Amino acid sequence: MLSRNNCEIQVDPVTRDHVFFYDSSGLFVVLDGRRYPRADPRHLHRLLTWGVETDPLLLTNTSVPRKPPSPHRHKDETVTYYIAQLMHFGLKPLKTKPAAKKALLAAFDDGHDLKVPGRLGKLENELKTLWNAESEKVRIRFEQKEKVRGKKREKRLVELRRRHEAVLAEFDEENIPLGAVPSRKRNATNDGGIGGKMARVSGSDKKFSALNVQGKYVIDAPYLAEEWPDNASSGLNLTLSASRGTGRHLWGSFKFGVVTGIIRCGAPPETVGETVAFEWRGYEQGEGEMEYGPENTGTITFLADGKICGTMEGGFMTTFTFSGVRIEESRVWVTHVKKWKDQWRGINERSHEAYEAAQRRLWVKDMDYKERPAGSDTTSAGLASDDDEEIWDNAW
Repeated sequence: MLSRNNCEIQVDPVTRDHVFFYDSSGLFVVLDGRRYPRADPRHLHRLLTWGVETDPLLLTNTSVPRKPPSPHRHKDETVTYYIAQLMHFGLKPLKTKPAAKKALLAAFDDGHDLKVPGRLGKLENELKTLWNAESEKVRIRFEQKEKVRGKKREKRLVELRRRHEAVLAEFDEENIPLGAVPSRKRNATNDGGIGGKMARVSGSDKKFSALNVQGKYVIDAPYLAEEWPDNASSGLNLTLSASRGTGRHLWGSFKFGVVTGIIRCGAPPETVGETVAFEWRGYEQGEGEMEYGPENTGTITFLADGKICGTMEGGFMTTFTFSGVRIEESRVWVTHVKKWKDQWRGINERSHEAYEAAQRRLWVKDMDYKERPAGSDTTSAGLASDDDEEIWDNAW
């Protein structure tokens, strides 16, 4: 049996008569769509003699039959099972359970053993040889394909690194420090969230607007591609947009292959080279594990031509960098931001506990619990949430 990324690759069973089959588990017959391997003779004999008064195991020293075991403590096999055993031991298949069991029991010798006919033993060896040969062919094809896949993965990774380094080089040319968020006091928010603006390049007079920031970015993250080449070497993206109501926060939805989720930043950048910090919540894509907590953080630094560089840490990942290029004419509708906020508020400890309880089939109050909007998500007057703003029809 071969394995690729912890997933077993099965070699199909082989057969010559479509009655007996062989694979890694051994010889078996298929009846009514179900596999039946050959039973161990001792186990089969116990099944056939369960509750039979003449069985020596049920006799006392005075040869007086004991009371048979309660039928409620024994579950007999199906008639199909016994038909399959008749075939395994070279006996004529019979259609009823009593007749099949009687024929099987009569075939046992005095030592409670049941011999496999030589022709079936020979067939089993032939099928085993045939399956081993087929397994070797599959192994060779598998290794050849893995070699080709490995070359393609390496080629993608080289190109990914090239794009990533090219974006980093542009930041170097502009003397823009990546992820440089100076220490500063956070704005007071009732959820301890990230405060307003972060880093700004001194002397920069290139202004930003919401139009310069919002949109979908194609993302390259070498660390993710190296650690999870089948899941994170392509197709990564990040979509950003400011809050429609107050504009106090930059929100985003990310799909990074092995993890997806929502980011909540401080205020959108106003100048080229500005860095905003963010917190993120999401889901690991293998087991669907919910990821949240104060350690899930990152930064995004912006260039003028739709390029970004960022850092991210938390969850099951070590700190890594990523770069991105905005897709021209990409649109973000206000309904997207509302959806992101709703998803953000549904990823929390209370929801996680409810989910785990549901996995154990336990009922929990507030199964779909969502946090209340943070105070910093409301208007300056504190009277309405961003989610209460009127939905507008046009994209930014």
